[in-house]
Amino acid sequence: MRRLLAAILCAAATASAQEPYPSDIWYGLYLPAAAPRDVVQKPGGEINALLKTAAIAETLARQGLQATGGTPEQLADLTRNDLERSGRIVREAGIRADRCARRLRPRLPAPAPSPPRRGSPR
Repeated sequence: MRRLLAAILCAAATASAQEPYPSDIWYGLYLPAAAPRDVVQKPGGEINALLKTAAIAETLARQGLQATGGTPEQLADLTRNDLERSGRIVREAGIRADRCARRLRPRLPAPAPSPPRRGSPR
């Protein structure tokens, strides 16, 4: 999963540097797939109600954000669509996570060698 996320981040950076890349920021609350429907519906309904309040809408608007809320099915569709779109960009650009991670990693001096452990052969 880490490699996929690194590849997606690298793909977004690469694609946006070369051409317009439709992107947005969204947040979702995920529960285990086996969670009972009522356990999923209760927090989802409460969060959707909060997102409709004026105070939340104003706070988000000051940050340039817009709350939409939605159903678990809509979040599943959004997640699936974003992963498909990002995956397509990664494949089309030929981006590999191992190469991208090396470029994104800060250039730090090599760490000093560790002293030998007690009882280990020298």
